[in-house]
Amino acid sequence: MRDVNKSLLCKQAWNLKHGNSALTSSLKAHFMKNGLPKKTIRPSFIWPGIRKMWSFISSKERQIVGNGKKTNLWNASWLGDFSIVEASGNALSPIINSTTTVFDIISNCKWTIPEVHSSALRDAFFAAKLIRLTQFDMEDQYFWSGSTIGAFSTSSAWNEIRQRNLKVPWFSLVWNKMLQPRQSVFGWRLMHGKMPMDDIISQKGIPLVSKCYLCGLDAELKFGSSSLTALG
Repeated sequence: MRDVNKSLLCKQAWNLKHGNSALTSSLKAHFMKNGLPKKTIRPSFIWPGIRKMWSFISSKERQIVGNGKKTNLWNASWLGDFSIVEASGNALSPIINSTTTVFDIISNCKWTIPEVHSSALRDAFFAAKLIRLTQFDMEDQYFWSGSTIGAFSTSSAWNEIRQRNLKVPWFSLVWNKMLQPRQSVFGWRLMHGKMPMDDIISQKGIPLVSKCYLCGLDAELKFGSSSLTALG
């Protein structure tokens, strides 16, 4: 459930970054400044969670530069996996105007990049020159790298967040199309010792007189315990 909650927070963060509704505009005015989350705001229940997922959303976001008006020159990842500030190890952050956009270095659909002395900026601007600009006024496009079609979805965010463990031998017996969902859930609970067997209840401090309802002799134990050998 923790990962599901994180994926829902990712959805809110994505809508906040790229949504155009009146509600989104209101939230941007309250929680953001220059396209970035504010460090200090009035108390909010949901904002701390959204802010924690902000960097994750940004790392999975990809952009296609159009006219450059919506893309922050320094803080957006428009050249690859990292922004110019991140690629420089944040060494440039104290001297960079965070409101500058890519549009400011484009003129007549051509790059107009100024001369710079910083090696980090030279490398970044050299990479920028390799990007072919469109010959018409097209807005910048944003894509979600966690999806094959580039569209953000809660399920794709969940797949990116969740930790995948090795499949257990009984995986195909429990999770298959031949079983109803409630049967699969029952099997999963049984294999993980989550059924309310007498020994599990006793471990929780609830005293009871236990017996196996199959053989009528031994105490009822969870699946895999020695008492179930009576089935053989």
